[in-house]
Amino acid sequence: MRLCYILCFIWPHVFGTRFVRIDSRNSGGPLKHFWRSTGFCPSKPHAKAYKYDTGSDMNQNLAYIGALPFTGIQQVRIHWLLDLVQVTKQHPLQYDFHWLDQLIDKLYKNGLKPGFELMGSLSNFFTDFENKTQVVFWRDLVKATAERYIKKYGIDYVRRWNFETWNEPDCHDFDAVNMTVKGFLNYYDASSEGLRAADKRLIFGGPGDGCFYKKHHKGHKKYAIGLLDHVVHGTNLFTGNRETRIDFISWHLKGDGMANRILKLEKRLSEEIYTKYPSLRSKPFYNDEGDPLVGWSKPRLWRADVTYAALVVKVIALHQQRKFLKHINFTLLSNDNAFLSYYPHQFTQRTLLARFQMNNTKPPHVQFVHKPVYSAMMLLAYLGDRKLYVSITKHHVHNISTHDFGGIGSIHYPVASAVSDSFQVCLLLYNATDPGPGELEERNIKQDGESVEVKIFIDPPVSQSRDLYMIIFKINNSYGNPFMLWKKMGKPSYPTKEQFHAMRQQEGPNVIDKSAVKPGIITVKLQSFVAPALLLVHICSKAPHPPGQVSAVQVYKVTFGQVLVVWSDKFIGTKCILRYEVELSKSDTESQYRRINQQDSVVNSFMFVPSGNNSTLVTGYYRVRAVDYWNRPGQYSKPFYYPS
Repeated sequence: MRLCYILCFIWPHVFGTRFVRIDSRNSGGPLKHFWRSTGFCPSKPHAKAYKYDTGSDMNQNLAYIGALPFTGIQQVRIHWLLDLVQVTKQHPLQYDFHWLDQLIDKLYKNGLKPGFELMGSLSNFFTDFENKTQVVFWRDLVKATAERYIKKYGIDYVRRWNFETWNEPDCHDFDAVNMTVKGFLNYYDASSEGLRAADKRLIFGGPGDGCFYKKHHKGHKKYAIGLLDHVVHGTNLFTGNRETRIDFISWHLKGDGMANRILKLEKRLSEEIYTKYPSLRSKPFYNDEGDPLVGWSKPRLWRADVTYAALVVKVIALHQQRKFLKHINFTLLSNDNAFLSYYPHQFTQRTLLARFQMNNTKPPHVQFVHKPVYSAMMLLAYLGDRKLYVSITKHHVHNISTHDFGGIGSIHYPVASAVSDSFQVCLLLYNATDPGPGELEERNIKQDGESVEVKIFIDPPVSQSRDLYMIIFKINNSYGNPFMLWKKMGKPSYPTKEQFHAMRQQEGPNVIDKSAVKPGIITVKLQSFVAPALLLVHICSKAPHPPGQVSAVQVYKVTFGQVLVVWSDKFIGTKCILRYEVELSKSDTESQYRRINQQDSVVNSFMFVPSGNNSTLVTGYYRVRAVDYWNRPGQYSKPFYYPS
């Protein structure tokens, strides 16, 4: 007999209901989390990139990105990395890696890895890659760089990096380097052989191109096609063999404010490549700047609210649904949104976080607020590792391919040795309107207020507990949208402590229900699901044991009397987390620890801003533990003393 659990949210009789159905018995193939990447470019001049890449603003930014739960983002793809290296002596060549070391170490400590673009002139030391001496020097530099980080962090970490060619070569942004097509191919061979000399397991690809569809470039892709022709038909400069490797093919295909345009460009380009170079068909395909709109700094109101968040999810879902991608080894989709926003566009640029440059304090400092798109990356991280078929109907007509409304379903089966893990079913729904290249507010967009009925049939395997718990998260422009509150405040340039606290209370996603459920049919009804919106339903079977131990607690000073606490969920062993409890003690005495984060959250960070202006209020030992859906606490982390 099927049991039915019904969760109703003011359910009137509404014509035009969308019916969503998933069944835990109807699983498909693997669900690859191909979207866990972001990126940024330092501001000019690139010779001073260290100021942007390693400053306190970026340190906080990377801490927040690394604090997304369940490795919501794992790669940060960064331009001009080798401009962080300085030539200190020319005979023989010696390099200073100080600034690059700082950045790589910050990524590592935050559980991130670099997308390592081999680009930079080292303060104009490299000027011409048709000069064979410089080409050899470049090979040796790449080898030395790779060997340095293999020695420091181990090959298991570095072999997961995506080493990539100079960004968008057909856009001709080479700074002071005279880079002809021939020079670019020399540079490619030098980079490839330098990495191979360090370790044959290192990954290298390209061309990372992105200008062929821009009108002012008139379809040129001489460098990109030259590279593909070289790896298929050409001769390696160093080996003399026709065996120049390319481990992945990367391109930058953006949407001009329309989700489906990204997929159309991917389809067009991949067909062109595979027709001309059929031997490349099996290579992983990366769209590693697959943003909905080109131009990170363009202020758009829709980038501030849930429109952008829902659009990112829609693009990912469309990639799951499109049949043509079965003929592409599609491996990575990256949103280039790890930039630092600036006044007066704190929320409206293409970023994960809103940055407030607090120049009214001595010394000045920065504060960050989560944007809805940050919360979207968190919701995506809940998805499991196998697909569940999602059926969507309307008026009894099958409607799975609707443009604005859709979803991703998933299932997760634990391995026997993972005692804190359990059977899970997840459904992520989106309602997302394409904003187009301009401002959404300038258009008359029809708001779709149709109701939604979700039915999930869940039947845990025999080895798993039938004690189930469900949590439902929702984000729309009323829930989880700090930008709306900031506007109501009058858009203060320097928000007060109280205003920052209020905005952080609005950081999503919002939990709209949490309750025990039973196997069988679980029904969730929503009165309306108006675009833009996201909804996540996460159902867990009770694991044999509570969560594992939280690890890697760090505390960053933000300003006088304010700190950012971050930690890692690497060893907790489950996604069924109800909350994290952050505690502080002056003496690391058990009886003196007190919880300091009163609002439940599943993000691996907490901004601690005690009342008062005494810096000693943030001094002491910090520890964190995870609590699962059944209120079972895991082991506390090792304490971290601040200031250390």
